[in-house]
Amino acid sequence: NFVGGNQNEYVDYPRLLDTIRRRNPELVLMHNWNENIYACDMMHRETPAFYYTDLKANPDATWTTSVPTTQLVAPGWGATVPVVPSPSTNTVTRSAAGIFRTAVVGAGSCTLGGGWIWGAGPYAGTGFWPENSQTFVGRWEKGVLEAMQGAADHIAPIAASIKNTYPSTSWLTAPETSIPALPQGIVATRSTDDTKEYIHVLNPPGTKTLRLPPPADGKVFTSAKLLKNNRAVTLVRNARGMTLTLGGSDNWETLNTVIVMDVASPGARSLINNNDPAATYTGAWTYGSGRATTEYGQDIHETSTNGDFVEFVFQGTDIELIATCASNRGTADVFIDGVSQGSIDLFSATTAYRKSVFVKSGL
Repeated sequence: NFVGGNQNEYVDYPRLLDTIRRRNPELVLMHNWNENIYACDMMHRETPAFYYTDLKANPDATWTTSVPTTQLVAPGWGATVPVVPSPSTNTVTRSAAGIFRTAVVGAGSCTLGGGWIWGAGPYAGTGFWPENSQTFVGRWEKGVLEAMQGAADHIAPIAASIKNTYPSTSWLTAPETSIPALPQGIVATRSTDDTKEYIHVLNPPGTKTLRLPPPADGKVFTSAKLLKNNRAVTLVRNARGMTLTLGGSDNWETLNTVIVMDVASPGARSLINNNDPAATYTGAWTYGSGRATTEYGQDIHETSTNGDFVEFVFQGTDIELIATCASNRGTADVFIDGVSQGSIDLFSATTAYRKSVFVKSGL
């Protein structure tokens, strides 16, 4: 990886690019560091295995990443053990379970595409393997192929939840978060057509019920089930978010339990000002503009006449009323679709701007 970008002396990158593009023009090409100068669409970070300890024994030795990142499967970028002393010697630095869980985390967090990339180089010369008394050319170090095949076996039953998917916009995953530190113990992915949402439970709760906060994008979900066996999962929405409860014969898996939900409504959250056309005022309301910057839109509608009312028309599952509370404010009755929701009190001895005074979910 020459910083000066002079590797074209050794590899004919334009010709290599042309060859690849002729075979598959749809491929997105990635390379580490500077080679993207010549031939690739995007670059990725390198993460040598020796930066971390106990990688092989710890399936959680990884973290969320928003950019494509490489982790080594073998001790180095190229094979360094051409002769294996015995059949039991295993050079890999990551277990199949660790590779699998890392791939899931990458699918749920890599917003720039690519996720985790696995690095291992075959031995480029000739060598002798004593366990079968054979000479070879270009063989993997012992354990590399087996680890990747094992990871593929883990991925196969839940492939739909991490292949051709995007990171979720309902439950966002912050970058540089380790698996043990994941909020609610999950990462989430979504299908490219936004009709399916996949919850990956990597750190299961102590009971059969997983509790999640409300979707950040306002989506509404139905028909939750386990991806592996299609058995139903009970989904309940409430003001605090939603719960997902496994059936009596189901339990959380050790590595990753995937729950798939249908998207009933794409959802969208927006902040509507008091002068929006969706609001209709009846009575002696007055409108004032040029208010303090602490008030949203720097404007206000107000009335001092009992019985005056405002109607706001919307279609959705959740609504929140934000208002200014002060010593000269009173109470208001709230109705949704003609049904009383009680009264709200806007009085406050000290003025409080942009205060949430009413919330209703699950409509």
